[in-house]
Amino acid sequence: MTAEDLARSRHDQLSCTPSLNLTPDGECALRSLANDLVDDAVSSFESVMYDQNGILDTKNFQLLKQEFCVVVYRERSKYHALQRSKLRDQIQNSRSTLTSDIESKDVGTERLTPKGLGEIVGPMAHFLAESKVPTLIAIGSVPGTLEEAMLGLSLRDTVAFSALMSSSVKKVLNAQVLATVSDPLQKDTFDYLGVHWTLCAGFGGVCRQMSPRLDQLQLVHSRITATSRGDRIGVCILHAIKHPDVPEMKSSPTRIYTTLALSFREKQDGSLDFMAITSAQSAPPFLYPILLRRVTGMLCSIPHCVDFANSRKLLAMMLSNKVTGGFKSLKEAGLVSSARQRLARRLLPGQCSGCYKISYGISRSFNSSCSICKARVCSRCCVTKKITLSGEQRSKIASVLATIKVMRFCLPCIHAARQLACSQTKLHHDLE
Repeated sequence: MTAEDLARSRHDQLSCTPSLNLTPDGECALRSLANDLVDDAVSSFESVMYDQNGILDTKNFQLLKQEFCVVVYRERSKYHALQRSKLRDQIQNSRSTLTSDIESKDVGTERLTPKGLGEIVGPMAHFLAESKVPTLIAIGSVPGTLEEAMLGLSLRDTVAFSALMSSSVKKVLNAQVLATVSDPLQKDTFDYLGVHWTLCAGFGGVCRQMSPRLDQLQLVHSRITATSRGDRIGVCILHAIKHPDVPEMKSSPTRIYTTLALSFREKQDGSLDFMAITSAQSAPPFLYPILLRRVTGMLCSIPHCVDFANSRKLLAMMLSNKVTGGFKSLKEAGLVSSARQRLARRLLPGQCSGCYKISYGISRSFNSSCSICKARVCSRCCVTKKITLSGEQRSKIASVLATIKVMRFCLPCIHAARQLACSQTKLHHDLE
């Protein structure tokens, strides 16, 4: 059998995805789990945005700025470790009590009673007992309405779900909706609950064959609800689950067990505050950058956010000499800018660096230079952008941004900014 036949048979084997035959009890369990996850996400959002007024408490949080990304780790790990150990003991005691009851009553199957679980009961109890400290991986603000955000993050679409899972080095072999749990009482258009199975593949081996690398079975849930103060908030959750009908790949892939909750709060100025928090079982160090890239991809799928992120990257590239250096993104942008500057020095006076046409006389007055690389471009080879800031002027970048009204950029710098905007996120909250 040739390598192509092996690859085709493996792809056919992966294409035969199972389907979940959910019973009414199973649907109720998934719906209860989704409700618990939403309540936990809303309470976490209120803790940061209300109790701390959107500014992180340095006594309970530790900031780590890296490549224009804000990663926040909890410092109170001992407190949470004691909570988890206490909850594990309670669950273990409840299991032993249940076992003795089963042996005394000689009953074959019985559900786990909430006795000994304390205040936390339901499907979330076991996961919270086994999960690590919740980590706040991103916080910021994006333009748009809550409906636009929820529509952009519509996870019921298989293609959209595949797009936010894929990257430049991976290829999605299979991303299908295995089950959709519909609630007849919910008439909200943005309310969705389902189970998705995704297999991402990478290239490996001598023959460069595709082999699955990442195996994920997740509970996907989105809902618009309200906070304790009456603010509208949208919650999007990706939660790893186990199901006997979905086999776990035992070879090279790794099934990641984590929960990612992305919350949006609608404001009166036409923008949204967002916060992304995750809880993972034995999370490796590379998991947080992966989740951060996923959050960035989800944010870029919202209308108006692509242009917003592009404008922020253009501004960061233009201010690369004024802002503290050392960031990989600015180094990449600097390489693009330096190459364009070398090209501009070789051109004739009045020659466009985009189409290489030479303008004479009055036409030279219509030419302009790129705000990043300073290359001279004509009106057809440049993009004019109006970058303004609505409201806050707390950070240095925000103060400079408020003074800039109209800027012109060449097409290569626009393309470089879009690539950087799709791979990273620039948070404009003053978190220093």
